[in-house]
Amino acid sequence: MTSTRANTVFERYPILYPRTWTGQEDRMRKEGRLRKEKIMASPRKHHRAEIKAKVALEAIKGVKTTNEIASEYGVHPMQIS
Repeated sequence: MTSTRANTVFERYPILYPRTWTGQEDRMRKEGRLRKEKIMASPRKHHRAEIKAKVALEAIKGVKTTNEIASEYGVHPMQIS
């Protein structure tokens, strides 16, 4: 007895699943054998108190813009404001 139903996902949804997709990655992920690598961020920078004071004084003076100060001292502009 043969069935007229589509037997595989590929036959049911030919546009969504190209023939090169095997589903092996999904099976391995379900079984716990495949984990996506996490991209590790660089370690946090620890700034000395004197650098923090210099940045604060530059910001208070108002001579340079926040972006100029940030690029000079290697900090994010949001840390200055």
